[in-house]
Amino acid sequence: LYWLWISVGASLALTRPALFQTVTREMFPIGLFIILMSMGFTLSRKDFADVLKTPAPVLGGVALQYSVMPLAGFLVAKVSGMSGPMAAGLILVACCPGGAASNVVTQVAGGDVALSVVLTSC
Repeated sequence: LYWLWISVGASLALTRPALFQTVTREMFPIGLFIILMSMGFTLSRKDFADVLKTPAPVLGGVALQYSVMPLAGFLVAKVSGMSGPMAAGLILVACCPGGAASNVVTQVAGGDVALSVVLTSC
């Protein structure tokens, strides 16, 4: 039902934005906390043990995170003609794990959330 709540929330935000005008900047960390905790409650120690039993996806994910992603950042910086400092910043950001957003998208897509969390922490 997680996907349903996200769909309903997104639909309301698009069709009735006035409902969300009371949301303040201070509420974002609280909302993020609620989202991440509710996602975390769906995981068990067994989920993480299963991820660690098969290290190939973790090793592959880490290798791709620190090879393909920086290369993609470099290519975007080159094609768009960014200056040196801006290009360096883009490449560094491209190296960063996906974080909370990738974990939530993995949850919604029905992927391996424990693997996503492990890759985010690497």
